[in-house]
Amino acid sequence: MQKGNEANEFIEMAAPFEKNIYLTCYSFLGSRQDAEDALQETMLRAFRSFSRFRREAQIQTWLRKIAVHVCIDMTRKRKNILSIEDIQEDGEELKDSSPGPYDSLERTERMRILSEALDEMRPEARTLIILRDVQGLPYEEIADILSQPVGTVKSGLNRARSALQKRLNQHADLFARSTVSTEERRKPRSELR
Repeated sequence: MQKGNEANEFIEMAAPFEKNIYLTCYSFLGSRQDAEDALQETMLRAFRSFSRFRREAQIQTWLRKIAVHVCIDMTRKRKNILSIEDIQEDGEELKDSSPGPYDSLERTERMRILSEALDEMRPEARTLIILRDVQGLPYEEIADILSQPVGTVKSGLNRARSALQKRLNQHADLFARSTVSTEERRKPRSELR
């Protein structure tokens, strides 16, 4: 295939997923500028290796896989990934649907603690939580992105959630109303009422 045709084919196949890849990067990095940089690096890496792309795979999954690796590389290079200050600097307003000022303060503090807890996690655990709980991807796609069996993804996600829960339990006063304990998740819904 000629280089011009390959470039056109890449653009045609990848362009529809650019926004989704950007959102994946933003979920990991928490800053518009970093997400844009990660998106650009993702597309550059994808273009360079496009000739090796297996057409039987979904291009969105392939691009997301590259983006995850780019984001992990970026997170290893810097300590603080997502902070309330980063969100506010980027012009993102913290949307608060709660009625009072104390609720807003609690929500801001919960966001800060959650961000710190995620930042302190191993990149692999953070990746699993972001892909499943933030992005809402199915286990099969996460397994494909990470080149792991589905069972490994599920068990790793369980361990990551447990580790995050332990960190958040240190601040039980802030998270008691907004989280469900591990014991409650194990009970059938009929017992929770």
